[in-house]
Amino acid sequence: TGSPYITVAVKGANEYVVFDFELYDLLKELSLIKGNEYFSKFTKIFYAMFGILLFILSLALVVYAFVTTWEIVSYRSQDVLAGIFHSIIALTLALAIFDLSKTILEHEVFYKSISRNNNLENRLLARFFISIIIALSIESLMVVFKIALNDYSKMIYAFYLIAGVGVMMASLSLFIFVMRYSAKE
Repeated sequence: TGSPYITVAVKGANEYVVFDFELYDLLKELSLIKGNEYFSKFTKIFYAMFGILLFILSLALVVYAFVTTWEIVSYRSQDVLAGIFHSIIALTLALAIFDLSKTILEHEVFYKSISRNNNLENRLLARFFISIIIALSIESLMVVFKIALNDYSKMIYAFYLIAGVGVMMASLSLFIFVMRYSAKE
């Protein structure tokens, strides 16, 4: 991998047990190398606050979706479809925001990994784009239904949105392919 490793072999009764440790991670765990401690704590606190605020925002969107749905069912609203669309939009946004907050909290606050050979940044970026693509795909479907019910002349806008999602999917596929190809070399 090009990363320095330390190998430890321990002789047992009839066998050897071998452990490989990446030198950089081992030195970091033993606190023998580190960056500025105050800046690291500040960064961790900032990411924690940002991740928690995003999590609270996603919960608020979920509550909004349920309240909207409850109002539609309870008051037998005339505009049932519009209310359901608002609820679905709020839920998909909540899911995308929750996934972003979970990723930030996991990788910057709780389980920060600095391993250089795992391509962690690329995997995080790919996961984030996948969340966005899923949310936009659901939103595109909602736009198609909404336009189909109201005004067919605006269907071109739904096509533009779906085409944009397709371009994002193709870009993500190319990104993943390039990252896998470059990792093999």
